Amino acid sequence: EADCMRCHAAGNPSNLSSMPLYFTACNSSEFNGHEFLYRSVLARVNFDAPLDSLIVRKPSNGATDPSNRSDSVIEGYHNGGLALESDEDYSRLLSWILNGAPAGSIPSSDTIPTTAVSCSP
Repeated sequence: EADCMRCHAAGNPSNLSSMPLYFTACNSSEFNGHEFLYRSVLARVNFDAPLDSLIVRKPSNGATDPSNRSDSVIEGYHNGGLALESDEDYSRLLSWILNGAPAGSIPSSDTIPTTAVSCSP
């Protein structure tokens, strides 16, 4: 998470803040920040072609061979390099997508601290 936030944090001068990553729910008076977090993740899922999902391709550095990710990366595809190295993590993420990317139990918005980052841009 910390490595990702080096480039993807809001207000980062590297301009990658246009593709922010959220690891915790944000604060909003208009909607549930937990739901916002889940929908932000879903926006990076391609249900028709799960291996082409941004949430899979970016952290695997554009790897074209799921069984041999480290040797099939596309140089420069993701400036953060190969962030999804573990076969277990890769399989868990892909299985989640293949199972319809269930939300599980989304907590109510009153569990979000008032000090949490705002959902508004």
